[in-house]
Amino acid sequence: MLLNYLKMALKALGRNRMYTAITLFGISFTLMVLMIILALYDTEMGSNTPISRGDRIVNASRLEMFTEMSDTTWTIDSQLVAGQMTYDTLDKEINSGRYMSAGYMSYRVLTEHLSKVEPKESYTLFFNRMFTVFKDGQKFSLRGLYTDSEYWNIYDFTFLAGGPFNYAQVESAESVAILSQQTAEDYFGGIREAIGQNLPLSGRSYEIIGVIDRIRTSNDDVNAEVYMPVTTTVPDLLTDNSNQGPFQGAFLAASTSEVEAMKQSMIHIGKQIPIPPEMDFEQISIDAFNREESYADDLFYEDDVRDSVLYFRLLLFVGLGLFILIPVLNLININLTRMMERASEISVRKAYGARRDQILGQFLFENVIVTFIGGLIGLGLSLFVIQVINSSGAMPNTVLSFNGTVFFYSFLLCLALGILSGLLPAWRISKQQISEGLRQ
Repeated sequence: MLLNYLKMALKALGRNRMYTAITLFGISFTLMVLMIILALYDTEMGSNTPISRGDRIVNASRLEMFTEMSDTTWTIDSQLVAGQMTYDTLDKEINSGRYMSAGYMSYRVLTEHLSKVEPKESYTLFFNRMFTVFKDGQKFSLRGLYTDSEYWNIYDFTFLAGGPFNYAQVESAESVAILSQQTAEDYFGGIREAIGQNLPLSGRSYEIIGVIDRIRTSNDDVNAEVYMPVTTTVPDLLTDNSNQGPFQGAFLAASTSEVEAMKQSMIHIGKQIPIPPEMDFEQISIDAFNREESYADDLFYEDDVRDSVLYFRLLLFVGLGLFILIPVLNLININLTRMMERASEISVRKAYGARRDQILGQFLFENVIVTFIGGLIGLGLSLFVIQVINSSGAMPNTVLSFNGTVFFYSFLLCLALGILSGLLPAWRISKQQISEGLRQ
């Protein structure tokens, strides 16, 4: 029976080529966009190098010092006592906002306070800085990242040549550096050619000891052109006694089950950090975010990060839902028109004993076949568009790639689209009376 359904489906596709073309375009275009969206989501939120352990990493990204502001409002209460009107004033304090200072944190806060966070497997600190260098009259703007040796244990970079700097090199403030693949090729002419060369940055010459593979994500915690030991930065940054500075921290839990406990420890320790007496603030807090919370906070920046995450998820799922709903409604109309043209065929089949469930199954099967063909076309389009996006530099800090998991979920969504768009028309046409169909 399935073979007969397949033959009928292929004949039906060739019967009205305009409807077939519109249907295939709708399915393939929808799948292509879904794949690109999910590929972007997988790139930023998935377990990909160098953030394969992202589900176990918590970032200390912002330190806030603040004072809660309150106003006092007065109300007058009146009542009649022994024939005399008496009046009483009542006060009520209301919160009117915060007086605050927010930013990254100092080296001292991370090394003296947040280093005590437990449970943790490891932690690192880092900060970014832009450099401008020249070679052969050509100007290069390089994004630099200062960090320690633990950084390379938490983030699993792929080295194309050489390797990372170690604890001894950081402690002795050796002038060594790691380059990105693109910088090694642009500045030194190749990956192997860069190893052992010197790169002048801010009056210091750094020896290149490693080159890392291109990074897929736009995450600022890992995205840079040159990586250097934190001890080679300006000394004042390492001895600054203030609470705020240019640094961020990343903490790795031993397992995902310990992530929440590590976050709460970080928040608790943050509240205990002393506030310098000259600073007119009463309280202090540390933002301890996982990767999803960091993205959501960057987008919405609500007082409670849980609200930001909720809005982020709503934006994602509602956006995808609306994107899928519109082509489903269009395809329902197209399929209904296409099936109504076959009303007489269906009535003849019913007259010869075909059951309603057989008619319904036939048309759903045909729609699945159309969806499968559209899915193959959409797969080809997706691979082409992903290649164009990556090669064009439209998203310079993000590399999209084909992923079997991404395609699987995209195709499942597209298959659901095909079934939904065919179910209502098929159910309606299967209910049609024989006499009604033969008159059409």
